[in-house]
Amino acid sequence: KLQFLYFIGGKRNMGLLTNAGYPIAWDSEENKAAVKYVLEHGIDQFLALYSNYKGEVNRPFLWGDEVEYQLVKLDPKTKNAKLWLHAGEPLEQLNKLEDEAKENNTLDKLEGLWRPEYASFMIEGTPANPYTHTLASIASCEKSLVTRREMLKKHLPDDVVPLTLVNFPRMGTIDPRTGTSDFTTPAGVPKGPASHSLFVPDNCINPHPRFGTLTANIRKRRNKKVSIRVPLFVDERTKVDPFLNIDGNLQNKLLTSTTPDDDDDDDDDDAAADPAPKKQKTDNSTRDDLKPNVTPTMYYFAQYFDKAESKDIVAQKHTESSAAHPSIYMDCMAFGMGCNCLQTTFQAKELDQARHVYDQLAVLCPIMLAISAATPIHKGLLSEIDVRWMVISESVDDRTEEEVPKIMKSRYDSVSTYISTRPADNYFAKMNDIDLHVDEGVYKRLREASIDHRLARHVSHLFIRDPLVIYSGRLHQLEDARESDHFENIQSTNWQSMRFKPPPAKAAGTDIGWRVEFRMMDAQMSNFENAAYIVFTILLARAIIAFDLDFYIPLTKVDTNTARAHIKDAITTKKFIMQKNIGKLDILKNPAKVEFCEMSVDEIFNGCDHFEGLISIVNRYVAEAKKEEHDGKSSEEKKAWLASEKRVNAYLELLKRRANGTLLTSAQYLRKFVLEHPTYQKDSKITPEIAFDICKTCDALAAGELFPEELLPKSLVDMAGKL
Repeated sequence: KLQFLYFIGGKRNMGLLTNAGYPIAWDSEENKAAVKYVLEHGIDQFLALYSNYKGEVNRPFLWGDEVEYQLVKLDPKTKNAKLWLHAGEPLEQLNKLEDEAKENNTLDKLEGLWRPEYASFMIEGTPANPYTHTLASIASCEKSLVTRREMLKKHLPDDVVPLTLVNFPRMGTIDPRTGTSDFTTPAGVPKGPASHSLFVPDNCINPHPRFGTLTANIRKRRNKKVSIRVPLFVDERTKVDPFLNIDGNLQNKLLTSTTPDDDDDDDDDDAAADPAPKKQKTDNSTRDDLKPNVTPTMYYFAQYFDKAESKDIVAQKHTESSAAHPSIYMDCMAFGMGCNCLQTTFQAKELDQARHVYDQLAVLCPIMLAISAATPIHKGLLSEIDVRWMVISESVDDRTEEEVPKIMKSRYDSVSTYISTRPADNYFAKMNDIDLHVDEGVYKRLREASIDHRLARHVSHLFIRDPLVIYSGRLHQLEDARESDHFENIQSTNWQSMRFKPPPAKAAGTDIGWRVEFRMMDAQMSNFENAAYIVFTILLARAIIAFDLDFYIPLTKVDTNTARAHIKDAITTKKFIMQKNIGKLDILKNPAKVEFCEMSVDEIFNGCDHFEGLISIVNRYVAEAKKEEHDGKSSEEKKAWLASEKRVNAYLELLKRRANGTLLTSAQYLRKFVLEHPTYQKDSKITPEIAFDICKTCDALAAGELFPEELLPKSLVDMAGKL
């Protein structure tokens, strides 16, 4: 029987969440030796996996989703919402149910499986068993999401709700009276030993040793805290630090104790945004802490305000000031890894198919990010971005200053190389136009072991990163031919927009093939919306396979699209670079005829003269599936299939309307919600009451009790029929 948990990720109490031995201290001689060992044996383990499974064929199309929940305690009397830092309690109870189901061989009857996440207020849910390729199975996703949420709620206190908000609206707010976190229960003291954060206490980190160690080691490896800078939405009364050009959070005073050079009057310096930071006597460490590392995604920061997209111009502007516009400053991993994401993983027929679909979906990642945009709020403030991606990218960026010029991206970013075997070499080189940094020694080993150039580039690029958490009890003890912990140590901390996943090692005892994980979408507030995005992604993957579609554009243009997807209202105001005539031209046979152009999200989803439209492509696939799954079947089977088609059509209608702007994205809805709230003071701040009302709204959406006309009309949901 397929152990589905391995299918989508990891296994409880094994591998990366083991307690075997102790986490080796980063700055020790023991760790230096361990890092070298893991990197060397990680390649040995990959080669064993490749050798064992490269010939696997005719695997069924199986897939699953991962949905993360934030646990929030609501107090209607005080109209306050706080993150509930006890996720381990319901998780323990839910894992007992799983253990009992395994003993009784009834795992297939469970509503879901549950795993820890980075934060102590988060929990991840997955289906207990995989979905299949049939439309009925694909359309059953929402029912699984509903029953999973109900299952989780049964194990929570009455005043705690599981929400699929991307991030908590007041994450990082500190009570100035007590100096403790104003957004958690229990409260915590900032500047903890793992994160050193001014805004987030360490009790927000999952108490499992892996997560605190991961947080501390990222900071230690880069020799300073992470620096997360996103543009601040500046309203009439928005406070901005006039010297550092960052948000006016009172905790920022802890960044420096120096005084300004020339600030004779202080009547309005901190009352509103100043177009440029003032001069200040600060030590180098303060400026150093605030300086973000350059990534292609962060080119957006300078592009946005100066309307310049020249790489050279942007690179020059990207100093520690980044841009004249003020930014929201965040300083720890929890701001990123405390975000909820929406991810899907599917099993391909064989290795070549997995590599091809990986490439095509990599192109579509920024487009799905734009249409799923749900993150306009950061650190209790409205921002000028709509998505989470850049925040997470910066939150785990462990590069040293010396590495930044040659390693262009964080560990968490868009993919940097295509891997399919299908395009001709000259065309493949044209599409792979990113200057890819690889470990030359690893690349040589892989080529000597007969790994093809394209896959060797991919793997040797992963291995430019160090393993961040190594356990003393899972180091020399592993058998490389049967276990893959060292490979997964590197693979699992390369958090790219797509993940190419070899089968589990033999010791896992599973029957699973080559998989592809789609990782870029923001989570939505309701089960209906999450199901719509999940189902659309899976049907698109099925269409790519069925029609052998090719969406290739140069990877630098994918990065440009990723940057544009961040921009406020990108779904209606920005255009994205796409290949023309998808589905009408076989670019693998006619690469010289390939053309690219800029298209709106509406044109990409709903079609135009030179692009069929993603929704049309999916509808073509559904029509083909009908021939196999509906035609010639019994009346009951036909009825069930048509009901599934009806539900899928409702999901497509949601995406159609969001793409053409007749329905708001979650980000647009939340921004409007804040700006129109009676307690909003035109200062960019999320008040406790605003946060409470957002959480109540999200809970009502998830429960199917609220249907805002501009976001999710009831008439549209009713189109799907009963679950």
